[in-house]
Amino acid sequence: MPTATNGTAASPYPSHPLGPLTAQEISRASYLVKSCCPPGTSLQFKAITLQEPAKAQLLPYLAAERNGEEPAHIDRRAFVVYYIRGTVR
Repeated sequence: MPTATNGTAASPYPSHPLGPLTAQEISRASYLVKSCCPPGTSLQFKAITLQEPAKAQLLPYLAAERNGEEPAHIDRRAFVVYYIRGTVR
């Protein structure tokens, strides 16, 4: 079985498009947001969660899954809510 970067066993299967974000996906999402800010910016993350795919993408996936077929890959995206500390916005 493949090993993840943290030393635990990695799943050989991709995450389900409706499954919760993994710790690695959450870390990656926060890193991407931080990398868009000037150095030294203090961020407060309020929520990092799955942004569910569009119904038009999901229906063929679920139908293939139900029929025992290999479903087409759907990109997983994070929805991030944050604010910059020391601001009023």
